[in-house]
Amino acid sequence: MKPFFDMSLLIAFGFLSLLLLLGVLLRAKIKFLQNFMVPACLTGGVIGFFILNTTGFPQVQPELYPALAYHFFTISFVCIGLRGMSKVDQSKGSATKEMCAVRSGRRRCSTWASVRSSSSRRASSICSTR
Repeated sequence: MKPFFDMSLLIAFGFLSLLLLLGVLLRAKIKFLQNFMVPACLTGGVIGFFILNTTGFPQVQPELYPALAYHFFTISFVCIGLRGMSKVDQSKGSATKEMCAVRSGRRRCSTWASVRSSSSRRASSICSTR
């Protein structure tokens, strides 16, 4: 009987989440990682690399990881624009928050979408001419 929903995507996401949590915990405990500013995601990624290449999880398909990385990169890139920008008030001499998150986020999303769509069109036109 075929399962109703393929859980391999959730298993891969859970595995990545556990590796990130392990990287954060190791970075908090090991002074070497703190002193040399090794990111927690790099620590977790190296541990995951060794786990997948030595043991391998039968339910996890390696093709899922590039797709997850692509979508998480896009989400993190969009979230950069969702922050407020500091603006120094000359009369008071203090910094105030100007909320331009919607305008900035919309601009970054449209730029990212146009770059991605033009590169995919270019790749498809190159492949179709061969």
